Amino acid sequence: RDLDSSLVGSEMCIRDRGHTARGWSFIDMGDYVTAVTDFTAAIEIDAADAEAWQGRSLAHRRLGDLDKALSDISRAIMNDTGNGGYYNQRAIIQEKKEEYKLALGDYQRAIELAPSHPVIRGNYADLLVNLERYQDAIQTLAIGLEQSPAHPYLNHLMGRSHYRLREYQQAASFLATAVKQDSENVRYLADWGDAEQALENHDLGIKIWSKVIELQPYPYAFYSRAWSLRRIGRLEQALGDMNRAIEMGGDETPAAQYYERGMIHDELQHAEAAREDFVAAARIDPANYGSAYTNAAEAPFLGRWYVNQFIDGSRFEMDHVYNSDGTFVAVMNITTQGEVEHTEEPVSY
Repeated sequence: RDLDSSLVGSEMCIRDRGHTARGWSFIDMGDYVTAVTDFTAAIEIDAADAEAWQGRSLAHRRLGDLDKALSDISRAIMNDTGNGGYYNQRAIIQEKKEEYKLALGDYQRAIELAPSHPVIRGNYADLLVNLERYQDAIQTLAIGLEQSPAHPYLNHLMGRSHYRLREYQQAASFLATAVKQDSENVRYLADWGDAEQALENHDLGIKIWSKVIELQPYPYAFYSRAWSLRRIGRLEQALGDMNRAIEMGGDETPAAQYYERGMIHDELQHAEAAREDFVAAARIDPANYGSAYTNAAEAPFLGRWYVNQFIDGSRFEMDHVYNSDGTFVAVMNITTQGEVEHTEEPVSY
């Protein structure tokens, strides 16, 4: 999210007051150290200059000093209690300091002072989403979208809220709108791609992730495109994407990506390559991809039954590997909102 676009009024006013004006110019150039120097000079001349306190707060935040940033924006509020942007800026700092109750209070005060400002309302909703208060986020975003229906940030947040509630159709609709309004925003595109894949709209998912890759190729984008490619049977293309994802991810590659490539190898009947990827997944995340996969992959087996589908908003994976000794291991993963319930059971047949 664009945390700084919400500085209501004060950044947009005519800056013609010496050191304060210079400070903002250095902010615009990214020279935050020099900006601090000029804003400090402005404060020494006139301690009532709320904009100078606000500017120095922003410079300190950009330099990573949240305590100084918080102190300065609080002084700006003391000097000008009616500026919603100042409360919004303080809420942003409090959120970064994980002082969420204080941040919520300041966002609410900012909205009272600037009720029609979309970014302030969006910042508040974004924190509500991160705190898993999805219905509250939807409520405030509905007000914001009545005021600013063409605002992509608000549509994106509404889509994210519905997605977290597993209301994928509504999520996809709002996210598609956000992308229509800001067609090269990678975050909006990626979240839309996830929503369409949750609806098993794999052709559209592939198209969306291809656009993401065009704009910003990164491992998860290749993994996500491969995920849909495998599910419509385009295995060689899926394998190429997974190779790219794992190559780019290097030592940071998560277990799920090795497992996904293993499934592609398995469907292509690349037994040894599949075994290596299942073992890698088990080594990285034994809780979710552990001994059952490793043992099954290493044992002589006669066949395999694999199911992967959405049921009532959850992803259900079932993997039966039939061994030549008359046994099989039944492995089930049920994924709901990112949480995996893993069970495994040895069975004789």
